[in-house]
Amino acid sequence: MAGEAGDLQKAGGYTVPNGKPGDHPLTDTFVHGFHPFPSDIEQMLGKLLRREGYDGVYEAISDAECTDWAAGVAIEEGRVKLRRLLDEISY
Repeated sequence: MAGEAGDLQKAGGYTVPNGKPGDHPLTDTFVHGFHPFPSDIEQMLGKLLRREGYDGVYEAISDAECTDWAAGVAIEEGRVKLRRLLDEISY
């Protein structure tokens, strides 16, 4: 079953799912081309990913936040957090 210990791998110091569709909203979006997030959240996540890489995104955003946003929960809080993160790394 996906998500069990045998299916996990280390990436940049973080234990992540094996990258199969449905394992994580970020890989669903940026690896498999699915669109679980509202379009503006997806765009901000894409900018953050391009600037900080997966390690930076996983460090700044919890799995629970990603899962919530993909499920339509706490969207406004997500927008606020992503704007703040992007403002912090703008140069």
